[in-house]
Amino acid sequence: MKYYRSEKQRLYYEKVISLYRDQHMGKTRIAKIIPVSDWTISNWIRTFVAENPQPGNKSFPPWENRSCRAEKLLFLLLFAYFFVPLP
Repeated sequence: MKYYRSEKQRLYYEKVISLYRDQHMGKTRIAKIIPVSDWTISNWIRTFVAENPQPGNKSFPPWENRSCRAEKLLFLLLFAYFFVPLP
């Protein structure tokens, strides 16, 4: 049995996970449907993926990881430096 920490989690957790896993919706789109913040939805999804390591689970894109975000930013800065002409 799942322990829910709040009333919102009790009401919406299963629906959020269902939309994410079955309908392949992103957290921002889910947040427009379910009255829970995208930050909370992101945490619920991250917890679900960690607790259910199955090959069918959709995981977060690599840029959700902080180190990958830094690498992406560095790439964009280098790209802009070398390929965007100065006025």
